[in-house]
Amino acid sequence: MYAISRHEHGICLNPREYVLDKPDGDVMLFNRTVDAVAYLRAHWEDMPENTDELDEYGVFIEPYVEHMRCPNCGSHPENTYYNTDDTVYCRMCHHNFKEQSNDQRKQ
Repeated sequence: MYAISRHEHGICLNPREYVLDKPDGDVMLFNRTVDAVAYLRAHWEDMPENTDELDEYGVFIEPYVEHMRCPNCGSHPENTYYNTDDTVYCRMCHHNFKEQSNDQRKQ
């Protein structure tokens, strides 16, 4: 699944904000990148013709991995990174956690 995002206020040090399915809703997910591009074309008048230029506008279409959200503060995947001991570290609340396995996510 893919999501459309940008950094808050266009500042790369800020966390990402995502296109939502409704105000205060969930992250809008797309099955394919071409579906996300079609959504952008329908809602962004000045979208560049060449989709390779989206990052120059601060817009990203990337895989969205929900299971990487911090269980402590709920921070999104871009605010986490792997430690050397295979735990995940959240930059927002400084919490370390283990990534859930596929079996754990299904429960």
